[in-house]
Amino acid sequence: MFGPLTVAIDGRSFGPTDLGGVKPKEILEILLLARGRPVTKQVLADSLWPEKAPKNVSATLESYVSVLRTKLFSDRSMARRVLVTGNGSYQFCSTQMSVDLDEFDQFLARADRLGTDRLDLLRRASELATGDILEDSPSAAWADSDREIYRDRVTRVCLLMATEYLLTGDYVRAIRHAEKALEIRPYSEEVVRVLMLANHGLGQPELARQVYDRCCAQLGDELGLDCSTETADLAGAIGAGATILELLQAHACSSAASAQASAQSSERRNPERKIPFVGRQAELGRVRQVMERSQQRQFSLVLVHGRPGVGRTSFVDELEAGLDGAVGRYRYSPLERESPKLPLADVVCDALRGLPEFIDAERYASTAMLNGAERAFSMLSHLLHIDAPIVLLLDDFQWADAGTVAMVDRLMRELPGLPVTVVAMVRDGSSDDTSPLELLTPTDAIRLWGLRVEDWEGSDAVDKTLLLCAGGSPSLMADCYRWHQAGNSGPSPSLSESVLCMARGLGGIYPELLQAAAVQSAPFDLSDLPLLNGSGQLASLDDLRRLCEFEILEQVEESFRFRSPIVRQVIADTVG
Repeated sequence: MFGPLTVAIDGRSFGPTDLGGVKPKEILEILLLARGRPVTKQVLADSLWPEKAPKNVSATLESYVSVLRTKLFSDRSMARRVLVTGNGSYQFCSTQMSVDLDEFDQFLARADRLGTDRLDLLRRASELATGDILEDSPSAAWADSDREIYRDRVTRVCLLMATEYLLTGDYVRAIRHAEKALEIRPYSEEVVRVLMLANHGLGQPELARQVYDRCCAQLGDELGLDCSTETADLAGAIGAGATILELLQAHACSSAASAQASAQSSERRNPERKIPFVGRQAELGRVRQVMERSQQRQFSLVLVHGRPGVGRTSFVDELEAGLDGAVGRYRYSPLERESPKLPLADVVCDALRGLPEFIDAERYASTAMLNGAERAFSMLSHLLHIDAPIVLLLDDFQWADAGTVAMVDRLMRELPGLPVTVVAMVRDGSSDDTSPLELLTPTDAIRLWGLRVEDWEGSDAVDKTLLLCAGGSPSLMADCYRWHQAGNSGPSPSLSESVLCMARGLGGIYPELLQAAAVQSAPFDLSDLPLLNGSGQLASLDDLRRLCEFEILEQVEESFRFRSPIVRQVIADTVG
């Protein structure tokens, strides 16, 4: 079904023109897309004749099905066992056929679960994806949903393969697969970042910059959007001369491919260079209290908010490490926004797969989203009714599409007595008042701030001076810890560029304001700040308080100071 339809039966091969005409072929395609489920005559009629159906639709469909059986099968009894007539429906028996879409899904699912032979499984899935689904029926609206789903899945396979090759130093193959992914999803910044890293790994930073510039122009011209902070930060770090090894550490991919490949190379991720988890006990306690209540049959939702770099992913890692039983996890990306689909069923299946009650539901789950929201809701509610506490961890949930958010909201409202806890991590600054997340009413909403000195009490895992030096920013602390453990001093190149990108990204008078503040003695007052040269205006208290909200500055009585001496040092070094 990838590319033009091809059917092989008993050594005979049929192409799109060998099936008795356009309508018999389309009936076969619709039945195959149903993946073994019955399709009513009404659904077939609505799909084949969306504007005006024949007068006697039932008889017409029966005639086309008869033609199809005759073309495909010389044995009449076999024809009726494979292409089954039901009560007002038709069904292509799934036990009698092998479909490349099923094989593709199986390879991808196994690659997601296995550490060994992962690249081989991804390669076999990629080899099956020889083109778009049913290219011989390009105008068939009934195939649009399936095409989008498999464009997403093929993009994901290409991205995972590119990441695997990137982390093993095969930059040429990484570029090849990243470019293939961009052909399908040209606005995917996740793919753009892999392509930038691969070009940089080949010693071509100017090509990496061209990739970034092209991405910015395309997003701006065609969508009216700016590149994300992650992509801009990566471009800045490459321009500042950061090594590919450092960038692979600082911008480690969130996929399972990255985790597996990194675990195999102590040079790429030395566990001793990863900062131990510290603090957050109050926040973890709140989530666990919700989970305990949920086990008493209460569907619960916890939203955990935080700014970039505040340690949301480390938080959910720590939370997951202390969980037993049915746990499913998924990390969303901008890909979901570009082509909205619902991976929620796969997350539920991952959580339930080890339970004895979970039998033969994976195949059904993998195709449940093909037939609209009602069928998806029915399928999810059926799985969630398995009598066991379930925890779903959804990272970067700000990228979830409206359909997924609506599904979570509906499950929570209509199935309030299920022992299910959904913990969704949301990055601040990535959504607005029109975000679908505004529709949710969480059981609890937690905000992660920078770490405080009191978070260090009772912990000797890391010297307290690291917290003070980084101003409590987990991302700065992790960078300093890794950089200093490697025998270096001062801020790393990637940290310096990240700080400067952050300052520039604030816009307005803030970059100049931060420069002016960085050269003042600490703490400083508003009156200590000079006239801002470029803007010709004075800063206000509101401006300084705004920087406190961003956790760049902090207020000390009536004065202000930088939360992190490192940030202050980096910005001060830019002042001539």
